[in-house]
Amino acid sequence: MIDDEFYAIAGRALSENRFAKTIQVERISPTGLGPMIEWTSSRALDVKTQDNDGFYHPRASTVLNILARTLALRWSTGMPLCPVDWAMRLHRGYPDLVSGLPAVGPGWSWLLAGAADYLTQFSGGVKITTHEIKEKYGTLRWHISTSEFSSDIEEHIDCVDFLSGFICEKCGAPGEIIEIRGWMRSRCLKCTGAAI
Repeated sequence: MIDDEFYAIAGRALSENRFAKTIQVERISPTGLGPMIEWTSSRALDVKTQDNDGFYHPRASTVLNILARTLALRWSTGMPLCPVDWAMRLHRGYPDLVSGLPAVGPGWSWLLAGAADYLTQFSGGVKITTHEIKEKYGTLRWHISTSEFSSDIEEHIDCVDFLSGFICEKCGAPGEIIEIRGWMRSRCLKCTGAAI
């Protein structure tokens, strides 16, 4: 199931990348975060792509690495059930990074936790301050400032915001941005049926 979710989210997120179809799940390995997908591609995925509207998307390799971390956390306890107090756990687990409680749905909890874990470990001493975590136009918006510029940190935050548009904000399953009662939301088919 975890590999199905990986392919579903990656396929949608990387639909503009012509090499996305070359991605293969090699194995799923146990890690401290949970079952981590190890993937390969027969093509280089380290270039930013531009869509038809002129917007640049994050590098596919970064998107896939963040997605693998997110799904490892999502499936770490077997069936993915988000704890009711997920926002408080995120705040307690990463108090220096997440100073307040995110104003988003529980489905993005694993995406935020994976990013917070990565940024805490690999920020290279750069201090990161979160000003706000919210939803806008169906995607997550993580507003930060840093003690010094880091393209890796900026790309990581951009990737989290980008990936949220392909993950259901309510449950964390593969989703897409749709309009519900005049509001843009990222939802899976199951949660969409409940919302209409």
